[in-house]
Amino acid sequence: MQSDAQQRKTRLQLEQEIQQNQQRSQLQSQINADRQRVQQNSTASQIPQNP
Repeated sequence: MQSDAQQRKTRLQLEQEIQQNQQRSQLQSQINADRQRVQQNSTASQIPQNP
């Protein structure tokens, strides 16, 4: 049987992990959007432009 202090600690750790996972997924979606933007830019820059 866990003591109250131990349960409180594990609950805090779990909440921190959940927040970190949410931040990680937000960052991942930002990275994916940036990657798509970079791909669009690189394909656009491959088109020869007259100086």
